[in-house]
Order: sequence, then structure tokens, then C-alpha cells
Amino acid sequence: MNVEQYTDKGSGIMNEDVLLVAEPMFGVFDGVTSFDKYADPDGRTGGLIAATLTRDAFARAPKNLRAAALEANASIEQNMQHRNIQTERMEKRWGTAAAVIRLHAETVEWLRIADCSIHFLYDNGRVTTIADDAAIHKDSLRACVQYAKSKTPAYWDKLLPMLKQNRYRANRDF
Repeated sequence: MNVEQYTDKGSGIMNEDVLLVAEPMFGVFDGVTSFDKYADPDGRTGGLIAATLTRDAFARAPKNLRAAALEANASIEQNMQHRNIQTERMEKRWGTAAAVIRLHAETVEWLRIADCSIHFLYDNGRVTTIADDAAIHKDSLRACVQYAKSKTPAYWDKLLPMLKQNRYRANRDF
């Protein structure tokens, strides 16, 4: 098996992607930072902290992937409370999107959180998608792309309320 890895900084101040490459388990964790741009004394954003905590929970996961995700959620919640984050306000919370697979002899166990995709590429060039980004709110995605292209403060003022509304839908609708 050939494993390649690549991450991209995205639009934040730092790359909040964290990888798990520990055969037979592989995962990518894409941190989600709070709207107030929390950073710890070492400069790590909330999204990076959440992604790292989640990767660590999966790395310890002799249990099923769902149990690891629940452990990661509890760890993120405890970490935010320890840092006095106002967790009742969704825009203050951190989180992570994730795509994780664990290979077994004849099967693949997988878990997907938010807008991460899972694709298998075969030696013959065939690609199989077992989880795609259908859950992401398409209006928000279009708005984010438009903002990224324009980078105007006026557009950001229009976009921010929509993003906050989606944050309040997280862990409910998707």
C-alpha cells in the first residue's frame, strides 16, 4: 500500500489540519476555530487544539471509531471548559471535521464528520467515494468561495451571520 499525505493551510492564520497515519488507521482532522479567533499562549488556535485532541483520541482507539469520536468530543469539551471558553455560545466553540478509516482484512471501517470526504484510489485508476461532502450547507460554501475571491470587508460582514447560523446547526443537522 502506498500512502501519500498533503495538507493545505486554507484561509486561517495557520494550518489546522492534523493527520493520523498509523496503519491500519488513517485519518485527517480539519480544525474549526471559534469566531473570536482563540489562540493559546503557544499560538495554537482552538481549531488546531481540537484537531490534535481528536487525532490523539483516534490514535488510542482499540475500540470502534464511533467510541473514539465520542471520546474526542468529551476531550474537546473538557479542554474548552478548562480554558474558560463560553461553550454555551456556539460561535465561541472549537471543533474539527474528520475522515477516518481503519483497514481490516476484508472490510473497511470508516467515520466521517462534517465536510470531509473519503475516497479510495485503486492501482487501475478507479476511484470509489464512500463519503462525500453532501452534508455541507451549499449556500455557505458558495458564500465562502465568493468571499475568498473578493476578500472585501463588506462581503465578510454579509458572510459572518450565515457562518454563525451554520455553527449553531453543527452537531444537529450535520
